[in-house]
Amino acid sequence: GTRHTVKVPQGVKDGQKLRLRGKGRPSPAGGAAGDLMVTIHVDPHPVYTREGDNLRMTLPVTFVEATLGAQVEVPLIDGSHVTMKIPAGTQPETALRLRGRGVTTSSKTGDLLVNISVAVPRDLTEDERRAVSDLAERVALGDPRRDLMDTLRGTA
Repeated sequence: GTRHTVKVPQGVKDGQKLRLRGKGRPSPAGGAAGDLMVTIHVDPHPVYTREGDNLRMTLPVTFVEATLGAQVEVPLIDGSHVTMKIPAGTQPETALRLRGRGVTTSSKTGDLLVNISVAVPRDLTEDERRAVSDLAERVALGDPRRDLMDTLRGTA
């Protein structure tokens, strides 16, 4: 077969088709060569998913960062990183938006949507366990399932 070099445009999507004019087979009647259609297949990325021109990722943060707020480094798909503010009291599964950090196409650039995942510490030492227990006694944490239970009671 014949090999062709294809210029893949920036921001191309999985399944998108590119037309190579005049690179196909000639018509059976001896006419000019037709066009060659190339279908692009984009392998999934291990960290980022694409939603139109936006990218989405999950960023783990510590309980302390989510509770008190923090400035954290967020890796970008091009290998660089930016600093993002995690507001105090950020809940798990909150999505924060970094404008203009998504997919760049010929007409625009999307955003990076950052889903926050709170990393719960494992294998605490006895001192750390006591500190968490002390925190639970001092802070009115409330019942995180109260709204769920109220909703269920309202539908019964």
